[in-house]
Amino acid sequence: MYNYLKQSDLNVVSSDFNRNLNPDKVGDIRNLLFQDKEFNVVLACEVLEHILFGDFPIALSELRRVSKQYIILSIPYSGFFAEIVLNRRSQN
Repeated sequence: MYNYLKQSDLNVVSSDFNRNLNPDKVGDIRNLLFQDKEFNVVLACEVLEHILFGDFPIALSELRRVSKQYIILSIPYSGFFAEIVLNRRSQN
């Protein structure tokens, strides 16, 4: 996701506890190393499933602290699902 957003000419800053992934900041979602309301949008992709359930309130509070307005969470979902995408073709 980071690479896609970066290639879209968006101002993107990454944070991860794994420095081998070369994040912009090395840190933990339970203690983000950013200022209050530093970002318009905060995106946490497939992170929450890696922390203890009891730490969720701390992590969510940190995401809220560094976001001015929006937080987007992505968590993996295991199960059966179907996706249907419909596109309207123009009639020429």
